Amino acid sequence: MSLLLSGCAKSISMKVATDQKKKSYFSQDKYEKDFVFPPIMGPLTLTGRTDYEKDSPGLGYSINYTDNVASMEIFVYDSQNKFIPDDINSPFVLRAFQEAAGDIISLGRKGKLVGLRHSEARTITLSGKYMYLITYEFTQDNAEKFGVLMLTVHKGKFFKVWLTIEKRKDADYVDDSIRLLEEVTGDILLEDVVQEQLI
Repeated sequence: MSLLLSGCAKSISMKVATDQKKKSYFSQDKYEKDFVFPPIMGPLTLTGRTDYEKDSPGLGYSINYTDNVASMEIFVYDSQNKFIPDDINSPFVLRAFQEAAGDIISLGRKGKLVGLRHSEARTITLSGKYMYLITYEFTQDNAEKFGVLMLTVHKGKFFKVWLTIEKRKDADYVDDSIRLLEEVTGDILLEDVVQEQLI
């Protein structure tokens, strides 16, 4: 399935300007109860957490995993929507993915991701979980990098992953990116399913 991404950057800037309400629908207690992140993910170590929701309701929370080759940031947010359908075929979820992809394209236009190129966006299934995915290639800090943007819905929230790998340090960067996404899917998104099967 191919998806058109034109005009995404404009929709992002308008959203920030018009959607800032004061009420948060995503308390820190709910975030910590519903989303459990292991200290290690593949070769990456959890290095930090950021609470955006406190000052900017709708932006949620992020978690960083890094090593000397790759960096992965996971965002959990709701854009101030009380209900997010658990269906990536929903136009509502597709729009969220297009906006996320637009953020990356905007960084390329600003020169922060030099020579940014991207694949066609598509849907994939990992361990039975459906998600949107698009890949990028660019130069950052004088290093050639491969990036993957993934978005799905989990427990009524948008769940977005931005993974970058330094190509020179990992000859198998494409396969390794998929392996990391599979681990994210298995260890975080399907944790409840596994627990139910064990009970």
